[in-house]
Amino acid sequence: AIERLPHLQGGVIVDQTTAVQAMEALVLEMERRYELFRTNGARDIRAYNTKVAPAERLPTVFLVHDEFAEWMLTEEYKAAVTANVSRLGVKARAAGMHLIFAAQRPDANVMPMQLRDNLGNRLILKVASVGTSEIALGVKGAEQLLGLGHLAARLSGEPAIIYAQAPFLSDDDIDAAVDAIVAGNQWVSREET
Repeated sequence: AIERLPHLQGGVIVDQTTAVQAMEALVLEMERRYELFRTNGARDIRAYNTKVAPAERLPTVFLVHDEFAEWMLTEEYKAAVTANVSRLGVKARAAGMHLIFAAQRPDANVMPMQLRDNLGNRLILKVASVGTSEIALGVKGAEQLLGLGHLAARLSGEPAIIYAQAPFLSDDDIDAAVDAIVAGNQWVSREET
Protein backbone atom coordinates (compact mmCIF):
# COMPACT_ATOMS: atom_id res chain seq x y z
CA ALA A 1 0.00 0.00 0.00
CA ILE A 2 2.84 2.40 0.76
CA GLU A 3 3.98 2.25 -2.89
CA ARG A 4 0.81 4.20 -3.77
CA LEU A 5 1.63 7.20 -1.57
CA PRO A 6 2.14 10.35 -3.64
CA HIS A 7 4.98 11.54 -1.39
CA LEU A 8 7.18 8.50 -2.02
CA GLN A 9 9.98 9.37 -4.44
CA GLY A 10 11.35 6.53 -6.53
CA GLY A 11 9.29 3.78 -4.95
CA VAL A 12 10.31 1.40 -2.21
CA ILE A 13 14.00 0.53 -2.51
CA VAL A 14 14.62 -3.20 -2.39
CA ASP A 15 18.35 -3.55 -3.11
CA GLN A 16 21.35 -2.45 -1.10
CA THR A 17 23.22 -0.64 -3.88
CA THR A 18 20.26 1.63 -4.58
CA ALA A 19 19.76 2.16 -0.84
CA VAL A 20 23.37 3.29 -0.39
CA GLN A 21 22.99 5.62 -3.38
CA ALA A 22 19.83 7.09 -1.83
CA MET A 23 21.62 7.74 1.46
CA GLU A 24 24.57 9.32 -0.35
CA ALA A 25 22.11 11.53 -2.26
CA LEU A 26 20.61 12.59 1.08
CA VAL A 27 24.06 13.61 2.32
CA LEU A 28 24.53 15.74 -0.82
CA GLU A 29 21.06 17.25 -0.41
CA MET A 30 21.84 18.07 3.23
CA GLU A 31 25.03 19.87 2.17
CA ARG A 32 23.13 21.72 -0.58
CA ARG A 33 20.54 22.84 1.94
CA TYR A 34 23.20 24.12 4.33
CA GLU A 35 24.68 26.17 1.50
CA LEU A 36 21.21 27.65 0.83
CA PHE A 37 20.86 28.41 4.54
CA ARG A 38 24.23 30.16 4.57
CA THR A 39 23.50 32.32 1.53
CA ASN A 40 20.08 33.29 2.95
CA GLY A 41 21.22 33.92 6.53
CA ALA A 42 19.11 31.09 7.97
CA ARG A 43 20.15 28.64 10.67
CA ASP A 44 17.71 25.86 9.80
CA ILE A 45 14.89 24.84 7.49
CA ARG A 46 12.23 26.72 9.45
CA ALA A 47 14.11 29.99 9.27
CA TYR A 48 14.94 29.42 5.60
CA ASN A 49 11.34 28.66 4.64
CA THR A 50 10.13 31.88 6.29
CA LYS A 51 12.69 33.98 4.39
CA VAL A 52 12.14 32.69 0.86
CA ALA A 53 9.24 32.80 -1.58
CA PRO A 54 6.73 29.94 -1.32
CA ALA A 55 8.02 28.34 -4.53
CA GLU A 56 11.56 28.14 -3.06
CA ARG A 57 10.58 26.51 0.23
CA LEU A 58 12.19 23.18 1.03
CA PRO A 59 10.12 20.14 1.97
CA THR A 60 10.80 17.93 4.95
CA VAL A 61 12.35 14.62 3.92
CA PHE A 62 12.02 11.29 5.73
CA LEU A 63 14.17 8.24 5.09
CA VAL A 64 12.44 5.14 6.44
CA HIS A 65 14.59 2.00 6.52
CA ASP A 66 12.66 -1.15 7.38
CA GLU A 67 14.15 -4.64 7.82
CA PHE A 68 17.33 -2.94 8.96
CA ALA A 69 18.71 -6.01 10.78
CA GLU A 70 18.72 -8.24 7.71
CA TRP A 71 20.49 -5.66 5.56
CA MET A 72 23.13 -4.96 8.20
CA LEU A 73 24.40 -8.55 7.88
CA THR A 74 26.32 -7.46 4.77
CA GLU A 75 29.61 -5.86 5.87
CA GLU A 76 29.84 -3.51 2.86
CA TYR A 77 26.33 -2.23 3.45
CA LYS A 78 26.94 -1.90 7.18
CA ALA A 79 30.05 0.25 6.56
CA ALA A 80 28.26 2.47 4.02
CA VAL A 81 25.22 2.97 6.25
CA THR A 82 27.34 3.76 9.30
CA ALA A 83 29.38 6.35 7.36
CA ASN A 84 26.32 8.06 5.85
CA VAL A 85 24.27 8.00 9.05
CA SER A 86 27.22 9.46 10.95
CA ARG A 87 27.18 12.44 8.59
CA LEU A 88 23.40 12.76 8.49
CA GLY A 89 22.90 12.23 12.21
CA VAL A 90 24.94 15.30 13.09
CA LYS A 91 23.05 17.95 11.15
CA ALA A 92 20.28 16.47 8.98
CA ARG A 93 17.49 17.41 11.40
CA ALA A 94 18.17 21.14 11.03
CA ALA A 95 18.10 20.64 7.26
CA GLY A 96 14.61 19.14 7.52
CA MET A 97 15.76 15.56 7.01
CA HIS A 98 14.79 12.76 9.37
CA LEU A 99 15.99 9.14 9.55
CA ILE A 100 13.81 6.27 10.76
CA PHE A 101 15.35 2.81 11.17
CA ALA A 102 13.22 -0.22 12.05
CA ALA A 103 14.69 -3.54 13.13
CA GLN A 104 13.08 -6.73 14.43
CA ARG A 105 16.12 -7.48 16.57
CA PRO A 106 18.08 -4.43 17.66
CA ASP A 107 21.25 -6.19 18.85
CA ALA A 108 24.81 -4.86 18.86
CA ASN A 109 25.59 -6.37 15.44
CA VAL A 110 22.62 -4.60 13.86
CA MET A 111 22.97 -1.29 15.70
CA PRO A 112 26.69 -0.65 16.24
CA MET A 113 27.62 1.95 18.87
CA GLN A 114 28.69 4.52 16.27
CA LEU A 115 25.30 4.23 14.58
CA ARG A 116 23.31 4.37 17.84
CA ASP A 117 25.16 7.48 18.96
CA ASN A 118 23.97 9.32 15.83
CA LEU A 119 20.30 8.41 16.17
CA GLY A 120 18.61 10.74 18.64
CA ASN A 121 15.09 9.50 19.32
CA ARG A 122 14.44 5.83 19.97
CA LEU A 123 11.19 3.89 20.16
CA ILE A 124 11.08 0.27 21.23
CA LEU A 125 8.43 -2.38 21.64
CA LYS A 126 8.75 -5.29 24.07
CA VAL A 127 12.06 -7.14 23.80
CA ALA A 128 13.17 -10.45 25.27
CA SER A 129 16.18 -9.33 27.32
CA VAL A 130 17.64 -6.52 29.39
CA GLY A 131 20.67 -6.44 27.09
CA THR A 132 18.54 -5.81 24.02
CA SER A 133 16.70 -3.05 25.86
CA GLU A 134 20.00 -1.38 26.77
CA ILE A 135 21.23 -1.58 23.17
CA ALA A 136 18.03 -0.28 21.57
CA LEU A 137 16.82 2.18 24.20
CA GLY A 138 19.96 2.93 26.18
CA VAL A 139 18.39 1.76 29.45
CA LYS A 140 16.74 -1.30 30.96
CA GLY A 141 12.97 -1.61 30.96
CA ALA A 142 11.79 -2.54 27.47
CA GLU A 143 11.85 -6.20 28.50
CA GLN A 144 9.04 -5.39 30.98
CA LEU A 145 6.68 -3.76 28.48
CA LEU A 146 3.26 -5.35 28.13
CA GLY A 147 3.47 -6.16 24.41
CA LEU A 148 0.73 -5.58 21.81
CA GLY A 149 1.91 -2.06 20.95
CA HIS A 150 3.04 -0.93 24.41
CA LEU A 151 6.22 1.05 23.76
CA ALA A 152 8.95 3.02 25.45
CA ALA A 153 10.54 6.10 23.88
CA ARG A 154 13.69 8.02 24.58
CA LEU A 155 13.21 11.41 22.95
CA SER A 156 15.70 14.24 22.59
CA GLY A 157 15.09 16.90 25.19
CA GLU A 158 12.97 14.68 27.43
CA PRO A 159 14.52 13.87 30.81
CA ALA A 160 12.84 10.48 31.23
CA ILE A 161 11.60 7.54 29.20
CA ILE A 162 8.08 8.06 27.83
CA TYR A 163 5.63 5.15 27.69
CA ALA A 164 2.84 4.99 25.13
CA GLN A 165 0.45 2.65 23.36
CA ALA A 166 0.70 2.30 19.57
CA PRO A 167 -2.56 1.44 17.82
CA PHE A 168 -2.92 -1.73 15.78
CA LEU A 169 -3.54 -1.16 12.08
CA SER A 170 -4.78 -4.06 9.98
CA ASP A 171 -3.95 -4.29 6.29
CA ASP A 172 -7.43 -2.92 5.57
CA ASP A 173 -6.76 0.05 7.88
CA ILE A 174 -3.48 0.78 6.10
CA ASP A 175 -5.19 0.58 2.69
CA ALA A 176 -7.92 2.96 3.90
CA ALA A 177 -5.33 5.44 5.22
CA VAL A 178 -3.37 5.36 1.96
CA ASP A 179 -6.60 5.76 -0.04
CA ALA A 180 -7.49 8.83 2.05
CA ILE A 181 -4.03 10.36 1.55
CA VAL A 182 -4.11 9.72 -2.20
CA ALA A 183 -7.63 11.16 -2.48
CA GLY A 184 -6.67 14.20 -0.39
CA ASN A 185 -3.56 14.79 -2.47
CA GLN A 186 -5.58 14.64 -5.71
CA TRP A 187 -8.01 17.19 -4.29
CA VAL A 188 -5.15 19.53 -3.35
CA SER A 189 -3.59 19.13 -6.80
CA ARG A 190 -6.87 20.05 -8.50
CA GLU A 191 -7.24 23.09 -6.24
CA GLU A 192 -3.72 24.30 -7.09
CA THR A 193 -4.30 24.16 -10.86
